[in-house]
Amino acid sequence: MFSYAEVASLCQVLTPVQLASLSRSLLRYDETPAQDAKLSVGEALLLWLADLLEWMQVCDQDQRTLLLQELRKELFKLGKTIEEHIPKGEVPVFHIGFADRRWATCSTLKHFFDLAEGVWIEELNEPPLETITYSIAALFMRNYRVIQNQGSHDNAGNNTDDQS
Repeated sequence: MFSYAEVASLCQVLTPVQLASLSRSLLRYDETPAQDAKLSVGEALLLWLADLLEWMQVCDQDQRTLLLQELRKELFKLGKTIEEHIPKGEVPVFHIGFADRRWATCSTLKHFFDLAEGVWIEELNEPPLETITYSIAALFMRNYRVIQNQGSHDNAGNNTDDQS
């Protein structure tokens, strides 16, 4: 749905080396994708979420990568759903939440991923003092609109009227 260049251009914090590393570890590419390589919505979401987590520093880089590996299937399912519904202008609600900067979950799972231990737990021992939630649907829509607007500006520049 998107080119690697489009996805990478919207990653504001990740360096090219970090993007290359994440493309290999999360997207499971043998090498860094070519700039014109097509990425699915799920693949784009993984890289955009990695960038968001790097920017927000809710967890360190190793925790971020492990968490995204754990949530990969959920994000790919979300990507497929978005691909099916975006022509109708619909994007499903999907959140990723953090509790006390130690536990993470998403709106499609009932359990929590312990960022300190790298394991899933069924429930927290006590209510969290701090919760942080990110709307992945909003992240997708913001980036989608930027890419769509870039495309319409590019097409507008290619449509010159020859009035000779």
